Amino acid sequence: MKKMSVVLGLLLAVLVMGCGIYESYGFDYKQLSSIERGMSFKEVCTILGEPAFRDLNKEGEAWTFRAYTPAGWSAVKVWFKDGKVDEMKSYLEGYLSGYHFAGQKVS
Repeated sequence: MKKMSVVLGLLLAVLVMGCGIYESYGFDYKQLSSIERGMSFKEVCTILGEPAFRDLNKEGEAWTFRAYTPAGWSAVKVWFKDGKVDEMKSYLEGYLSGYHFAGQKVS
C-alpha cells in the first residue's frame, strides 16, 4: 500500500509540473498584445527575443519569431516599414498554408 501511495504521489507531481511547463513555452497574450504599430526592431526583440528568420523586399522587411509549444511551433511574423512595425500575425505553424498576408502567399 505504501508503494502505491508513493507512485500516485509521483504521478500527481509530474502532472502538476506538466501544467506549469505548458505555460512556459510559446508566446503568451501579454507578449503578443505588447507589440504595437510604430515599435522599433529593438523594442520588438525585447519582447519576443531574437528572430528566427528575416525576409527583405522593396516594401520593407519581415521577421519571424518561433517558440516550441506542445501543440507545435508557435510563430509570430512582424512586418516592418521604415524600421517600424506595420503589421503582425501570430499562428501555429502549419495552420496558415494557402493563406495570403501582406501580398505574400504563406506556404
